[in-house]
Amino acid sequence: KDDVYVPNVFSPNGDGINDLFLISASADIEEIEHLSIYDRWGNMVYLKEFFVPNDVNVAWDGTFRSQAVDPGVFVYRILWKKKDGSNSSSYGDVTVIK
Repeated sequence: KDDVYVPNVFSPNGDGINDLFLISASADIEEIEHLSIYDRWGNMVYLKEFFVPNDVNVAWDGTFRSQAVDPGVFVYRILWKKKDGSNSSSYGDVTVIK
C-alpha cells in the first residue's frame, strides 16, 4: 500500500488552519511527478510537477490566476514515484470551503 495522503477538504481563508492543499507521503515515496487540479468545468486551476511530498512551498493555496477560487468541489490527479522506481497514481476530489 502506498502511503500518500491527499486531503478531501481544506479552507484557504487565511486563518492559519488547514489553509493549504498539501500532499503528504511516507518515506517510501520519492517524488510527486504530477499534480493537477481541475474545477467543475474541467479547467485546470493548478499544476505542479516533480516535487517532494510534504513541502508547503508547493501546496495549492486555493487560488487560480492570483484570485481565490469559489468554494466547491475540485478534481485532482496525482502521479508519484516510489523509491523502488515504480509509479502509482490517484484520482479524487477535494472540497474548498471558506
